[in-house]
Amino acid sequence: SCRSDELDLWQFAQQKYGYTAVSTRKQFDDLKATDKLPLLGLFTDSHMSYEIDRDAAEEPSLTEMTQKALDMLHTATTAHNTSAVPGFFIMIEGARIDMAAHDNDPASHLHDIIEYWNAVTAVRRFIDTHPDTLMIGTSDHETGGLTLGFDPEYVWHPNVLSPVKSSAETICSEIRPLSKDHRALVNMVTTKVLPKLLGITNATREEINGIVDGAGGSSKACKHAVGHVVSDRAHLGWTTGGHTGADVGLYAYGAGSSGIRGNKDNTHVGQLLADFLDVNPESVTPMLAHLKTVQDDFDETATDEKTGKTVRV
Repeated sequence: SCRSDELDLWQFAQQKYGYTAVSTRKQFDDLKATDKLPLLGLFTDSHMSYEIDRDAAEEPSLTEMTQKALDMLHTATTAHNTSAVPGFFIMIEGARIDMAAHDNDPASHLHDIIEYWNAVTAVRRFIDTHPDTLMIGTSDHETGGLTLGFDPEYVWHPNVLSPVKSSAETICSEIRPLSKDHRALVNMVTTKVLPKLLGITNATREEINGIVDGAGGSSKACKHAVGHVVSDRAHLGWTTGGHTGADVGLYAYGAGSSGIRGNKDNTHVGQLLADFLDVNPESVTPMLAHLKTVQDDFDETATDEKTGKTVRV
């Protein structure tokens, strides 16, 4: 853990707050819609794998987790059948789309975008049988400044991405440890990385040297070197390894979706959700604005800076 204390939050969640906790594929598969909530599922030691790297025997997909969550939340709320439990809110994030764009890794980017839309399809199917439900899909920013096509051709070649079998992140985790052994590194790049993982059997000396040089630099430099070899062949451009100010998509489906059309400021999305859910965020905003949280043996209190009072959080 990256925590500075010795708290085991995995056990803490289960023992103090009664979370159902799962960490293996079998435990996930064995979950039933009627199982107890709240539920905590953690299937890797760090980020979930890129979809292109994901071992289906070890990790559930975003779509599978989405479907499982919908089933369990729907069962839990309908079981009460009272106005006190009128429904549920769920946030589903395709987080690794952004990370692949930071790495300028087009194949990983594509695979995670497709998986995100698979999850969207699962939500839409749920809405089709529960038409009082609203789905909103958007992102907080664009990443990478992705461009399709190079001047002057303005064409790109998606077939270049098809044979790629591994993310730049995974490739660099294998080749960077070889950076001190030039011969071994070149051999790895020419016999495995390019032909077997990237699907490039006619690599140029420039492409080979680009990946070899990248492997000797930072993790980001390595991932960009790998990603740019594929991107250049596919005629894809990247303007940055960071975020951009480009407009992002805003999609909606289901009840209330007709009011979500046209260009919207990002702050409007939250208000649209608040109106649909008939909740008033202003009732808690002043309290949250003045709260200063304190971690002291996981103290469950916070101090209101305006009044000086201690409150439970």
